[in-house]
Amino acid sequence: MKRQMVHDVQAWMEATICAPIGGESLQEGLRDGVVLCRLANTIRPGVVPRVHQPGNAFKQMENISSFLAACAAHFGLAERELFMPVDLHDGKNIPAVVTTLHALAQW
Repeated sequence: MKRQMVHDVQAWMEATICAPIGGESLQEGLRDGVVLCRLANTIRPGVVPRVHQPGNAFKQMENISSFLAACAAHFGLAERELFMPVDLHDGKNIPAVVTTLHALAQW
């Protein structure tokens, strides 16, 4: 994964939500799913109706899953463009996360 692509995606997200993502890394900043839900709701208000505040892993995974559902249902991303919740939450495949966010940025 090219560092520039990660930088571009993060810059787009921060410009879209008008706030820094935070965290030591993109994965750390997005891990609880709150920023992702905020991003989706900024692009199209109300697509993620319930956002859980940071807490236990179950609620974090629920936020991530809600974001992914919004990407598919409201932004037309194909299943092959979507990362799996564990890719982000557990840091298993951050390039897949960046690919999803890049696809969303093109929407």
